[in-house]
Amino acid sequence: MEKFTDYLSESKIIILISIIVIFNLTIHYPFLFLDTFGEQDAARLVLNGLFANLSLSNKFYPNPEPLYSAPLYNEILRIGFMKGLINTENSITWITYTSFIASALITVLLFLFVYKMTCSLPTAAGSCIVLQFNPTFWHNSIYGFPTIVSISLILLSLVLISSNLDRSKYNFLLVLTACFFFLIAVLIKVEIIFAATIFFI
Repeated sequence: MEKFTDYLSESKIIILISIIVIFNLTIHYPFLFLDTFGEQDAARLVLNGLFANLSLSNKFYPNPEPLYSAPLYNEILRIGFMKGLINTENSITWITYTSFIASALITVLLFLFVYKMTCSLPTAAGSCIVLQFNPTFWHNSIYGFPTIVSISLILLSLVLISSNLDRSKYNFLLVLTACFFFLIAVLIKVEIIFAATIFFI
């Protein structure tokens, strides 16, 4: 009976997460920036990746507007240009869909984190629904920029750390993995380092 109850509880969580993710994707998809950059710095990031690729291919092109706040994001773009996965025609689509996917991931991770802290399905679901109507979250979900990608990794790190709190035995590998994702998050968007304070609350 206890196993059946646990199964029902897990089923409810999966169904709720699925519904909320579908809601997230549905309300953002029609508004995606697929033909234009959402802001000037987004265009500068793509230019950084393009110029870096050209410079490393023995064709030196000075970058007129370097941007240093997203080193790993720049490097991923450079590799994308180098491998032919990204070009000037699909670069906007590529970075926009990356943010779009990160938005859905944040929604899932927020649900898991809040449920872990409160053991309440309505509270976890409610927090995710409220998040969808946050203007900052909304805007970052529909155009390409590294901030929301970095936030998704910070939240993943936080979920991993929190899952270690109720364990009888300290899981060093879990904490190490959380630290790794936090490092990646900072390399994707340097300013996210200020979010490190959340781990000490």
